[in-house]
Amino acid sequence: DILQERAHWQKQRVACVFLQEGASDERICYGELDRRARSIATLLQQKGATGKGVLLLFAPGINYILAFLGCLYAGCVAIPSYLPRSFRQDKVMLRRLLSIAASARPFAALSTASSLTAIREAGSQLTEMHAIQFLTLEDADDTLAEQWSRPVIDETTLAFLQYTSGSTAQPKGVMVTHGNILHNSQHIHECFETEPETRGVSWLPPYHDMGLIGSILQPFYIGCPAILMSPVSFLQRPYRWLQAITKYKGTISGAPNFAYELCLRKITPEQRATLDLRSWKVAYTGAEPIRAQMLQRFTHEFAACGFQPEYFLPCYGLAEATLIVSGQRVSARPTIRTFDAIALQKNYACQIEASVCSDAAIELVGCGPVARGQEVVIVDPDTWQGCKAGQVGEIWVSGPNITQGYWQEPQETEKTFNAYL
Repeated sequence: DILQERAHWQKQRVACVFLQEGASDERICYGELDRRARSIATLLQQKGATGKGVLLLFAPGINYILAFLGCLYAGCVAIPSYLPRSFRQDKVMLRRLLSIAASARPFAALSTASSLTAIREAGSQLTEMHAIQFLTLEDADDTLAEQWSRPVIDETTLAFLQYTSGSTAQPKGVMVTHGNILHNSQHIHECFETEPETRGVSWLPPYHDMGLIGSILQPFYIGCPAILMSPVSFLQRPYRWLQAITKYKGTISGAPNFAYELCLRKITPEQRATLDLRSWKVAYTGAEPIRAQMLQRFTHEFAACGFQPEYFLPCYGLAEATLIVSGQRVSARPTIRTFDAIALQKNYACQIEASVCSDAAIELVGCGPVARGQEVVIVDPDTWQGCKAGQVGEIWVSGPNITQGYWQEPQETEKTFNAYL
């Protein structure tokens, strides 16, 4: 509904620009985004995929976005995944893909004709996927847009499965509804103080919640352009990220802690001299521990480029909460406090003077107040009792952002989503 509203009132406005190294950038406006999403949706509806899971097999790019939106337009359950660059060489991502396919058991898979050729060549490696009906974007003729039938959906309808990273266990499919997305988008809008003139820049993977929801769906929600690039493009040359912010006058862009560290290590003084980061008002960071030293070093090294300490916005979230749980306020410097490291090991948070410099002192970064409409409590994981002030425990969250559980994992869902004090 929101995208169609954009297509009606902002038909010619650029919705997304995908930057490509050594080739012309891809652009798509809201009108075309809506039309092509309706074409893909009609194809899926004609194949009987409505209400069923559809695995997305695409490299990062506009095709990925079109396929995801096409699933929502069709009333399907989108299953974002990662298409390995090489089925023979990228064994880690291939195993992840097979694990997701085995868990989700999708009705169909959506890809491009060229990618489908590579998938079929992989042959025996993809035995888990042999029962899946494969469809391509090329099958979605433009004339199908006018045959689209609006699906019957509401805020409780399942929109997509967000698979967890699988770093400590098998990936689990978090069930995200349309209502979850809308509540989360409103929370991000309030936390980041976004507006139609906002310009988002991102290299984050579109199959990850931070990249998909924060960097793709969020710009559509507020009606601003999304400037995107491939994660590989950033990793190969971190300068490209800050160069894009400079070129497109990006106002919001963010990443995990490691990405800022990579910029500090890889961007040369000569490259820094070409950057203008004055437009960058929200440099959010989350998804992994945020290091106080990184915030300080990055601010110092890029001060000459116009970067200010108050641009940093530390935040906290997780796939099970759709994305955001809390975030530092815009234009406020990050909150950094010094704690007794030995006491922390014993599960007590004892604040000490910042001037204390020893192995027993550790600086921690605050992730801001909790988003409106959510509740957070700190709980002893052994007793399931609320912790006292200063006691370290698990973070328990409730509110409209909280998703519906894990796909086909009733025991894990009961344990994680139905805990109570």
